[in-house]
Amino acid sequence: MNRRFGIELEIIKLTQDKADAALRAIGMEVVRRGYTHDITREWKIVPDGSVRDENGAAGCEAVSPILEGQAGLNAAAAAANALKTMGSSVNKSTGYHCHVSIDDLDVNDIKIIMRRYALYEQQIDAFMPPSRRGNTNYYCKSIRSLVDSDAFKNARTIEQLVASQSTRYHKVNLQSWLKYKTLEFRQHSGTVDADKIQNWIIFLDAFIAESIRIARSQAPINTPTTAIPATGARLTRTQKRALNAISQPGGATVETIAEQLGVQIHSARAVVTRIRQAGYRVEVSRRNGQYRYEVAANTPPSTPSNPLPATDNLYAGINADIVTFYRNRAAVLAIA
Repeated sequence: MNRRFGIELEIIKLTQDKADAALRAIGMEVVRRGYTHDITREWKIVPDGSVRDENGAAGCEAVSPILEGQAGLNAAAAAANALKTMGSSVNKSTGYHCHVSIDDLDVNDIKIIMRRYALYEQQIDAFMPPSRRGNTNYYCKSIRSLVDSDAFKNARTIEQLVASQSTRYHKVNLQSWLKYKTLEFRQHSGTVDADKIQNWIIFLDAFIAESIRIARSQAPINTPTTAIPATGARLTRTQKRALNAISQPGGATVETIAEQLGVQIHSARAVVTRIRQAGYRVEVSRRNGQYRYEVAANTPPSTPSNPLPATDNLYAGINADIVTFYRNRAAVLAIA
């Protein structure tokens, strides 16, 4: 896992009190604050009027704090197992939403993520139940028409990109960037199965990583091709210091940049974004499990007619075990 994430598990057959007790029983910190979108350091149990069992009784939602790495995956699995053991269930009205941090990405990165998800949406539909496919569910609509819209294609900033999406009720919700600096993936069906929960998080993390690799190896979408500006052009003193670090042989990690600038990691990522916006092609490579920023040579970037390479596929960059899991799931759902 390379990115921070958070999950929302919609459940039925369990009161808020019992869901609260289940998580507390396994050592989770839990807060009860009613319905709120605020980020908390504890798990939240909140009411959810959109979730109903067969008798019309309202369900609830277990919302995680910000999670990270293997410890975060373990926490997500432990919470699911506790809720399942306590007697929670799911049905067509429930969903499993996953937020993934994208605070270090620029508008081109996010466009590629959205374009790839739209391109492979039907394949993803195949390993979701019928209630989460196509445009059958009001709360997780297709994004295929969105990425074909002029507003999306012509967006030059993330704010413009967000504005191109009229509602958060899509399979991929851009609007969560405004408050949380995340992409919210809303397509997955409700579940308290630990394997399903973990596999979807891992899948999304790898899908985003591959999308970023593609985005940063090619020219920005809908942006005129220009040469990389001369060193120091249009940069503040802080940005120049960051660019100097990135320009060293082997580049620099975001942690190194943050340390040299004396800022938090999220601020260092923002500085790198500003450098890109000034016209520098800052690329990302992965070495020894770490992502490193590097400045490309001072040559004009290419402008491919199709921003997605012909060799791309849904499972590019994704662990073989996860690929097998989803291919098997799609095969079974095809005959169910």
